[in-house]
Amino acid sequence: MADALYFPPFTPEEILHYYSDNAQEVPLILRGEINHKKVEDSGKFKILIIDSGAGVLRPSILKALDHIRPLDDYQFFVSSNLEREQDNLSFIDKNELMVDYINEMDLVIARAGFNTISECIGLRTPMLLLGEAMNPEMNENIINLKKGGLATFIGLDTFENNLDSFLPHFIDHEYKSILQNMQNHEMATNGAEVIARDILDRIL
Repeated sequence: MADALYFPPFTPEEILHYYSDNAQEVPLILRGEINHKKVEDSGKFKILIIDSGAGVLRPSILKALDHIRPLDDYQFFVSSNLEREQDNLSFIDKNELMVDYINEMDLVIARAGFNTISECIGLRTPMLLLGEAMNPEMNENIINLKKGGLATFIGLDTFENNLDSFLPHFIDHEYKSILQNMQNHEMATNGAEVIARDILDRIL
């Protein structure tokens, strides 16, 4: 039996350099029609906590919810599969798309996946992002967004155990700058159109 081929790991910069001759930078890709859902306005600061489709963050979110019980000035929105008795929690049906509620929120806490960050940037909603130790794409996303002043990073341990103390300080300080940058950015969101046009130009 032949030895398996070995491909050494590459950094994102090395991958981009390798494909640079054939690569094309495109704007953000957003859904063409977003079904914006409304939530009851309680006058509180609204925060959407998004898990991944595979439920990767579920244990961490459950830990965080225990610590944020005293935060009466905030209303947290989570999936209904995390439902529990807690005054500052509102629940979104687990069969609905969480991203449909981004437009109603003051802040989104989520993994730094492409779809979530694209929706937040397109809808100008500030982000608090969680990275993953073995996921260079997400960590690269966080670095670039933080550099552009459109989001900031929260470590998993802080999210699980100290969100109650982290949030008020973040909202009083860094959040204001991120919100202003979100409102003022000029990033294009017609990536799907650009890609489709490029494909047509190549085949016609």
